[in-house]
Amino acid sequence: MGRRAGLLFLLFIFSLSTFATGELRNTGSRSGALGGASVALSDGWSAANNPAGMVWQSGFLAGLDLKNQFLVKELCNKLFLMVVPAGKSRFGLVVQHYGYSLWYEMNVGITYAMKLGKKFSAGIRIDYYRIAIAEGYGSKNAFSFRVGLQYQPGEKFTIGCLVANPYPVKLTQDFPDYLATTFQSGIVWKLSKQLLSSIEIEKDLIHDPVLKAGIEYHLAKPLFTRIGFSTSPARFSFGFGVEMKKLKFDLSTSYHPVLGYSPQVSLIYHCKP
Repeated sequence: MGRRAGLLFLLFIFSLSTFATGELRNTGSRSGALGGASVALSDGWSAANNPAGMVWQSGFLAGLDLKNQFLVKELCNKLFLMVVPAGKSRFGLVVQHYGYSLWYEMNVGITYAMKLGKKFSAGIRIDYYRIAIAEGYGSKNAFSFRVGLQYQPGEKFTIGCLVANPYPVKLTQDFPDYLATTFQSGIVWKLSKQLLSSIEIEKDLIHDPVLKAGIEYHLAKPLFTRIGFSTSPARFSFGFGVEMKKLKFDLSTSYHPVLGYSPQVSLIYHCKP
């Protein structure tokens, strides 16, 4: 293997004794530009971020999302999702791949969401994980789930929460490595027709809480601009989006002061009834 790939591989093996695997990764460049805040958003990426948000979107949709972590091709995250309406409910499929040939994580999720009255929605996602490591380390398969809620007390506010991998699922016998149990809670505030803010807190069982926040401004009919930040470690993000009749294109990047940029691009096809 190449020198760079070998170093990445050794760092990954070392990290197994320290960090949980299967952590949440924000999906969609809209969320990426807003500091990763996603739990209270209701958009085409809700099937991956918080399934409860799916029910506020009408019609069929499908999307692709690509993120290149720190401009290292071996740390590329690829995701495809699809949402199908069924009356007041929604069914979704999420397929995600992270890593490269020497080690990777694959996640397939089946999601379901429904409205609980006019203001509440709930969603669940059943996840299958496959973590594979080359050089004779083998692979591991695991199942888990995540549950999300959203509450819209009015047109200007949405409150969301999510619990992912709520029970411990051990991945290896030789290392204390588990699927990451993660809690998210946040709020979206529509300050005006053009301006939206999103803020949330994320916490797992190991690391310090992470604050994520961002602002979206609707410049003109098809164009959106966004900025955001997150903590632990401190990162800044920005991006823009173009919304056409059936297509939504978003581009963003986050910046780590030591490791550099992580660009992200996403595309949604939305067929409204």
